Amino acid sequence: MLPGSESTAAAGASCSSGVEIDQTEALLQHLAMKGSICFHHIAVWHQASWMGVVDHHTLVYEYFSERRLRSLKIDWGKDGFFFADGSEDPCPAGDVLSRKMCRVTGMEVCQQLERVTWKKYDLMKWNCQQFCRHMFEQVPEVYTGSGIFSRYFQDEGDRTSPPAPIFVGVAPSFIRAMCKCETLFAYENPKHGSIKPRLANSPAMAPSTSSMVLGAAATAWFTGLAFTAPGQVRTAPAQARPGNVRGARAQSGSTGFSGATALGGVCVTMALARGGKSMRKALSQDELKKMVGYKAVDDYVQSGTVIGLGTGSTAAFAVERVGEKLKSGELKDIIAIPTSIRTQEQAESLGIPLATLDTHSDLDVAIDGADEVDPALNLVKGGGGALFREKIVEMCAKKFIVIVDESKLCDGLGPGFPVPVEIVPFCHEHTMRKIASLPALKGCEPVLRLGDVANNQPDGDEPAVTDNGNYIVDLKFTSPISDPVAAGEQLKATVGVVDHGLFTSMTTACIIAGKEGIIVKD
Repeated sequence: MLPGSESTAAAGASCSSGVEIDQTEALLQHLAMKGSICFHHIAVWHQASWMGVVDHHTLVYEYFSERRLRSLKIDWGKDGFFFADGSEDPCPAGDVLSRKMCRVTGMEVCQQLERVTWKKYDLMKWNCQQFCRHMFEQVPEVYTGSGIFSRYFQDEGDRTSPPAPIFVGVAPSFIRAMCKCETLFAYENPKHGSIKPRLANSPAMAPSTSSMVLGAAATAWFTGLAFTAPGQVRTAPAQARPGNVRGARAQSGSTGFSGATALGGVCVTMALARGGKSMRKALSQDELKKMVGYKAVDDYVQSGTVIGLGTGSTAAFAVERVGEKLKSGELKDIIAIPTSIRTQEQAESLGIPLATLDTHSDLDVAIDGADEVDPALNLVKGGGGALFREKIVEMCAKKFIVIVDESKLCDGLGPGFPVPVEIVPFCHEHTMRKIASLPALKGCEPVLRLGDVANNQPDGDEPAVTDNGNYIVDLKFTSPISDPVAAGEQLKATVGVVDHGLFTSMTTACIIAGKEGIIVKD
């Protein structure tokens, strides 16, 4: 077991005083409000006494339960404990949490926590430097030669102890603040030396450095891997990914990563130590979406620009990032054109100034997701039901940046995702028959979308209605569309068709997140 956790009862008594609980809650709140991952061991050490694993897990459970976040469907296990196999040994708890707690907390919980009004803590007092001081100066025994880091890097320690926390996800300002905490650098890792040269004296510490690069630099120290600076980015070979464009390259500032999860403003090392070996948690699809959404805004949106905001689960992260950067002052004088009512509502909630094409028809950049991307960067879009507004806005942009995870790459459009077509309600069945007879769409099966317009799976009895008052028809294919351009032209020429989800020859660049990192195709 780890220091101070020999007795669960003693640990329980330790956290029953209330002081440690308050500290833990404040830390959890701070991390959640800053968008960080809550690890299974964001533990608080008080007077060299570690709060026991079981008690800390219970505290985290109570914390989220009290905040009425049970709707997230986290499987807390019996009696609120996180045992993976039902045993009394708390070791399996970390595995359950790293799979369920971290994944959910990093995305959905953080979003919900932003809506919570905290009565007990003034979170503004917990700035990055104060938090660093608490973690690295008040509890130095954990981060020195006798602490957890030493046990991990020297491949020593109790093999039955729970996975050791190696790195808590942080924003760029957090990592920069770390460099001001000399206590952290007093301990030089026996294998990899000091972290200071890796961070303070590296390109990663430039004021404009993205969170991904900072995360990679921190990971280089924690894992012993070589730090890859901007301009020296490792990417997977083009042939390693289905659907890759020949000659695909990474843009300057993007990064390949190993163990560093860049959640936009959050860099997370998901390496956990057990028995001296590291395990890396696979990224969820939502995490990949957040990575590309944040990177698109960081790389392509500047102060004083007019931007188009897309619609869908991936585009929502780009909207979120614009709101964050406006709030922090990194962006100013932004005007945004939303492509749906959903996006408009999200942007308004984040304080993003909005306009329409009637007053601003010349956009600098538009950012949106896609349902499919072929090797020529032709797209299928409209799974969220906003294809017409997306197309009219994105055609007005000087640059159209597509953001996807690698699951959206395909060899040909059609079979992997139905092609949405927006049609007028009047005589819609007639229009569907005309669509099915088009030569370029031979073999397609038109299906009227029912229920929620943002879901192409039937979830109701009535036709789905778009923001424009129209219907959506999803065209199902068993083989790739041989000529997407011709298919689009024939659809557009069909009376009753408003527009279609084939976006051909529009993409400026496609940012793709996958297990090897982020690559950019253009």
